[in-house]
Amino acid sequence: MTDKFVLIDAGHGGLNKAGRFDYGACHMNPGGTAIREADKALAISYVVYEFMNYMGIQARMFRHRGDHPKLCTNARRLAYARDNADWISAWVSIHLNSHKSPNAHGAEIFHWHKADAEELQIAEYIRNEYVLLTDIDGIPMFKWRGIKTVTSHDRWGDMARAYHKAGVPAVLVETGFLSNKRDRYYLTNPTYIQAIGEAIGLGIAKYVKSKEKP
Repeated sequence: MTDKFVLIDAGHGGLNKAGRFDYGACHMNPGGTAIREADKALAISYVVYEFMNYMGIQARMFRHRGDHPKLCTNARRLAYARDNADWISAWVSIHLNSHKSPNAHGAEIFHWHKADAEELQIAEYIRNEYVLLTDIDGIPMFKWRGIKTVTSHDRWGDMARAYHKAGVPAVLVETGFLSNKRDRYYLTNPTYIQAIGEAIGLGIAKYVKSKEKP
């Protein structure tokens, strides 16, 4: 797997089908400023990417700061997966969740419902590190909601199916809920963003290392 690379994909940040910028989930602060999923997902993704480099693992970012939204559409994501399927060891898409109820909270990982062993292993390695996250008082940061499957009827289903058909092991990590006050605190605090990214990165690194020949 030494010639392959991990693809870190910060969710959203492109143009949607209506040609508008896709911010993903948003939370409005009392002062009127918006916390946007696309921005925080990118911040976490950079931490993951830098951690991969620190661990000596080849990694690439699909989306970068300053990229034109036309370069970050889902169609381009799928084209990239098809064109580089032989070289991508894992595609990890990073998101922040939201719900109409402010009480919904916690982290979860999704994969295609017909996933092979590789996708399940990636999800499990990331889960094993994520559940260990604690704040400065030693309190677990996020409730663990589970490793879940998606079908073509679900929000991420079409993308997950396309990655699977392209032969790219892919998972989507919902790091927490922007709509929940406690989760939002961790997801927007630079110290905890660093911890979240490193936990995801360590899980990916352990997966990649497990595939290396002795």
